[in-house]
Amino acid sequence: MTNPLVGYIINIQEKKGEKVMIKHVRHAWPEKKGFVLNKNINVEEYAFFHFWQPINLVIGEKEYKTEPDAIVFVDKNTASKIERLNNDLIYDFIYISADKIVDILKEYEIETNVVYYPQNCAFITDVVSKIEGEVFETDKFYKEVAENYLSILIAKIS
Repeated sequence: MTNPLVGYIINIQEKKGEKVMIKHVRHAWPEKKGFVLNKNINVEEYAFFHFWQPINLVIGEKEYKTEPDAIVFVDKNTASKIERLNNDLIYDFIYISADKIVDILKEYEIETNVVYYPQNCAFITDVVSKIEGEVFETDKFYKEVAENYLSILIAKIS
């Protein structure tokens, strides 16, 4: 059975003036070799990334050559660059607009702009997929459920 979500990035729109926390989300997103993503300094969103393969990563002034299953929460207004030049890349990502994410990260002692390697990463793509599913369905309480899954993700990473 083909996954109907393949090829789509979920973009949550603000409804009736309400702010949403999760702006974009995608699990197991594929990119071809030669992939480069630059995030400008003027972006008002936080970004969560889980990289299945090693990448070259620049966050602000720091450069990393990551190992498989690296994760990072990139702070808003922080320039970053992701490169996977010689091979394809698969990764999970969530773009987050609400500043309350900072309090959630602090609660679980996770810093922005720091690369982490959780011991067991098997759950990450599954939880990101659940967030994506909630956002895609947009049921009555999808925002709350998606945000709860995001909190679960952060708690399990810590």
